[in-house]
Amino acid sequence: MAPQQPPPTRGRPRKPAPGPGQPVRQSRRAKTAGVPASVQTTDPASSTPDKCVRVLGRVAAGELVGDACIAEVLHTDALYAWCDAAPEHQAAFARARQRQADSFAERGMRAAFASNADVVIDAKGQPRVRGEVVMRSRLQWDACRWYAAILSPHYADKVDHTGEVRTRLLVDVERLSGSA
Repeated sequence: MAPQQPPPTRGRPRKPAPGPGQPVRQSRRAKTAGVPASVQTTDPASSTPDKCVRVLGRVAAGELVGDACIAEVLHTDALYAWCDAAPEHQAAFARARQRQADSFAERGMRAAFASNADVVIDAKGQPRVRGEVVMRSRLQWDACRWYAAILSPHYADKVDHTGEVRTRLLVDVERLSGSA
């Protein structure tokens, strides 16, 4: 009987597996699994201040930071590095987050007051409250209020009353010493 030949390979021949002590190389696909394609091709060093300013504009309009960075094809690390580079950038980021808190508070109010689908007329002509719509509106209100409170203490339920209290004590020394 003739010896069996290994099956022919398609394409390039496979490289042998790395031996002990040799580094294992990951493929690009494995390194970027779960990362959107627009962010995969973005190098943090190639970001421009214009992109960062546009991201801050989107954040101020109520968009989440990660979503704004993806839309502007900017890595979040590059945005945070730009913000850390100068105090005026940090102040701009803080202003954008404050406006984002205002936007989330407004979004929550819109969800709370939206009553377009709360009540429907059933087959008998009677109004019926749709509890799932009411509960979804309440959940949206709670989530927006919570996130706005995280971004800005102005929207928090509890007011912080801690602080330093200073008083001055005035003593009438003559009256206390008994000489009058």
